[in-house]
Amino acid sequence: MSARSFLIAVIAVATCATQAHALSAEGSIGVVSDYRWRGASMSGENPSLQAEATLSADSGFWLWGGANSVGSDYGGTELEIGAGYTHDVAGVEWTLGAERYAYPGEEGIDYIEVDFSGVAKLGALSLSGGVEYTPEQDNYDEDDTYLWTSAEYAFDRVRLHGKIGRNDGVMAPAPHAVDYSVGAAIPLRAVELDFSYVDSEDYDAAWVLGLAYHWSNE
Repeated sequence: MSARSFLIAVIAVATCATQAHALSAEGSIGVVSDYRWRGASMSGENPSLQAEATLSADSGFWLWGGANSVGSDYGGTELEIGAGYTHDVAGVEWTLGAERYAYPGEEGIDYIEVDFSGVAKLGALSLSGGVEYTPEQDNYDEDDTYLWTSAEYAFDRVRLHGKIGRNDGVMAPAPHAVDYSVGAAIPLRAVELDFSYVDSEDYDAAWVLGLAYHWSNE
């Protein structure tokens, strides 16, 4: 799919989301000591400024966008836009979406991704899993599949979280690349402090410190 076609599709979803439906907005802005994506550093092991926002309708449709600072290998800036639909079935929150990742400062690495995930909440415990699929497209002559599962447990004011994923395809540094992370998030007044350990069989491990302000109109 071309960038123009994808943007047309996003606009169509946004139109569906805003017609005769109550809207809510949420987002965050923050900084991390190292922007890690599937175990790899997108920021050259340097700090990264990050921001994102989501506009959701009570029908389940949503529109999402974000921006991150990245390393010079990726042109310095990563821009994201996406749209999708979320619906609860049998106590599981299912989400189907599509996103476009653009790097204005670097040619030949933009891509479109389709993802499907589910979240089940069991009291203070949340279990998640999903697949992120990058089809063959202009900048990639092969497809890519990333399978992941995660867990989150909240008690008092602390949120513990962990994730493991496996990458197969053109974006993987090896035929089969596995990464994982474990960490804890603690609210500090208006911001949230997150401290995580990120590792991969193909990249150096790192301790990542993050600080973010979350907002919502609800």
